[in-house]
Amino acid sequence: MNNDMKKTLDKIKMEKSTIKGNGANYEVALQGLEQKLNTSMDTGKGISEIKLEEWKKVWKKEQDEEKVNSAEVVKQQIRAKKTVIQVIREKEELVR
Repeated sequence: MNNDMKKTLDKIKMEKSTIKGNGANYEVALQGLEQKLNTSMDTGKGISEIKLEEWKKVWKKEQDEEKVNSAEVVKQQIRAKKTVIQVIREKEELVR
């Protein structure tokens, strides 16, 4: 495997790890909100259903935006891989 391809693959692995981390962060944030909600309800300071639905909509919107961003990163990675493969093939043809 040539050095350029290895660098590209390492970059892709790092970006994939970042994307997974962001998803985990959102899950932790949601769990924190659920715990606050449960604690508030247990102490009689419960929030209204309307406010809860607003929070859910905001969270859902953030999740959808993250998915779009993740899809764009994957598309860029695929384009980069194709470019690297094309360069490798061209170099191989020159060597022949």
